[in-house]
Amino acid sequence: VFDTGSFDVIVLSKKCQTCQGAVARLYDSSHSTTYKATGKTAKYVFGSGPANAEIGQELISVGGFQSHNQLFGEITSHQIPVLNKAKFSAIVGMGPGAGPKKMQ
Repeated sequence: VFDTGSFDVIVLSKKCQTCQGAVARLYDSSHSTTYKATGKTAKYVFGSGPANAEIGQELISVGGFQSHNQLFGEITSHQIPVLNKAKFSAIVGMGPGAGPKKMQ
């Protein structure tokens, strides 16, 4: 889903401890030939709740557009009930911003 209130790309991930029963397909970095781990984590805070993620780099394609080595967050836990019922597996931020609240 496209989100004008955020600017990052975050995905529901197989690494997620709280995504059991998720309807959407979960991203699995072990099946990607272009994924690169960064060793960093981030906490995202949305109006519907917080999410924790591991930051990685990936080739991301939307329509005919590609972004190589795009930084993105793989959700590892969240407190956003709607994510487990959603038919989408990613939030693509399209708004301005200053970055995740906390990156380690």
